[in-house]
Amino acid sequence: MSDVSHHSIRPSDLDRIQLDRLNRDYEPVLDLCRLLLESSTLNLQTGRVAQFAFVFDMNRLFEEFVAEFLRRHKSRIWLGDGRLAKVEYQRRLGRLFGEFSMDADLVLTE
Repeated sequence: MSDVSHHSIRPSDLDRIQLDRLNRDYEPVLDLCRLLLESSTLNLQTGRVAQFAFVFDMNRLFEEFVAEFLRRHKSRIWLGDGRLAKVEYQRRLGRLFGEFSMDADLVLTE
């Protein structure tokens, strides 16, 4: 991808995209792009509305938030006799009975 250059995209750039019967399936994705580029939110209203679901796994999002918070503030966090030195998120522990994957959500090391 060395020949690809950086280009900033504005919401108005999306207006220039012409949709036809061959690429109409991309319309919900373009609507989501517009939503993100405009830093906007969904406007739910009655009537005929095509919508695109955009959801997060809140468990994973919270775990990632906690891990990042601990990483940023580890110099001020004490574990036992020492300071927090390392934070690992979603560390693979192995397999239980050869069948179940074992992952630790967070591993804290002093």
